[in-house]
Amino acid sequence: AVLLWGWWASGLLLRGDRDPLTTRPETFGFPYRDETFCSADGVPLRAWFVPAPHPTDVTLVLCHGWSANRSDVLE
Repeated sequence: AVLLWGWWASGLLLRGDRDPLTTRPETFGFPYRDETFCSADGVPLRAWFVPAPHPTDVTLVLCHGWSANRSDVLE
């Protein structure tokens, strides 16, 4: 019962519609470009590439949580 509750509570059992993007990087003055990648099983993954203000060899990848979307991590 505990395992089933954990599965349901995590949102894996119920799948709803995706929330629309509410903000974009431009809302905060960031330049960006839209990117699309395909997962190993062919699912398109959409992202924003926001370049650093100064040249760097570091890339930071942010991933949103389950049932969220990329606009949720902007603030």
